[in-house]
Amino acid sequence: MIDEEAEALTGLAIGVEGRLPQVAELLLDEIGRAKICKSGSIAADIVVMNSTVAFLDTASGRTYDYQLVYPKDANISAGRISILTPVGAGLIGLS
Repeated sequence: MIDEEAEALTGLAIGVEGRLPQVAELLLDEIGRAKICKSGSIAADIVVMNSTVAFLDTASGRTYDYQLVYPKDANISAGRISILTPVGAGLIGLS
């Protein structure tokens, strides 16, 4: 995880603990497990904020592309998924 993002996401998770406790816990757990790196030293295939990821719906065989964004930029119909969703929090740091 990029060091600046880890700090911002920690603050975001703490800020929503009362309103979204499960998502906040998931995000804080991901941050706690993450290897923290400078932005220039993280592998290109690691999901960071504003990364675009592809999902395969195994039931339909259809692939969807979504960008992982901060809550203020989220718009699922435009393909932007918030980090403060269970899927979004689970994506950060994956390859």
